Amino acid sequence: MCTYVFFSDSDVGPLIGGNIDDAAHWITQPQRWTQHYTLPELPASGLYVHHVGGPPCDLEEEPAEPFPFVPKYGRARNLDQAEQWVHQYKHFAKGPYQAGIMDLQSGEILQIEHSLGDGDARRVTNGVAFDTYGGNWSAKLRDLTSVDHPLRHYYNARIGYIERTIAASRSTLNVEVMWDVLMGHDPQGPVCQHEDSCPDGVNFITLCGTVLAPLLGRYWVRHIQDGKPPCQSPVKEFTFEPWTYAGGSP
Repeated sequence: MCTYVFFSDSDVGPLIGGNIDDAAHWITQPQRWTQHYTLPELPASGLYVHHVGGPPCDLEEEPAEPFPFVPKYGRARNLDQAEQWVHQYKHFAKGPYQAGIMDLQSGEILQIEHSLGDGDARRVTNGVAFDTYGGNWSAKLRDLTSVDHPLRHYYNARIGYIERTIAASRSTLNVEVMWDVLMGHDPQGPVCQHEDSCPDGVNFITLCGTVLAPLLGRYWVRHIQDGKPPCQSPVKEFTFEPWTYAGGSP
């Protein structure tokens, strides 16, 4: 249960942000977020995949014979093959699932949504993509979740906040804007969700947020610390050898 945000052309090249949301009891289990101190590996294909939990799909019947294959989109040769897999392997063994895939060379982005028995994909060419759990951008999958489901309302509020924040800063997409998105607090659907303010029907809180600048060789993490949520905790910075996709370092 998470959020991802992609800027393919920020002031430091591709910028990849994400929050990890999970059940509140994980507050007492630091390994749940410290695992994200491990720097992402350079993908051999040049495709960076960030996945999040999917919509509830509470109106969909579980397929009688779910296909046992789970596509490993990061192993696709290119976005064309990844998109082909979405439609080829519809019975998704893991259940509802959403993902963003950025081609670090071209900056093109593919967004994916899976229900229990179907899937959809769309290309993003304007350099900005984002998604979170609880709802759908896919018209053909949207009716699989009840219109009054609490997570669907939560999804819409979160997406609305992300859209407004990015639109207000579109000419200056950078690390600061990424943190503004990930640590935001819309009253109805905060992207950084605190334990004491979960809306009815929402049982997940934000454990940590991460921002990756692969061509700059920088990785930032904010997590729950000393009882404070990520948005009130210090940023930890890690460095690594810059990746060399998209023509090298900016």
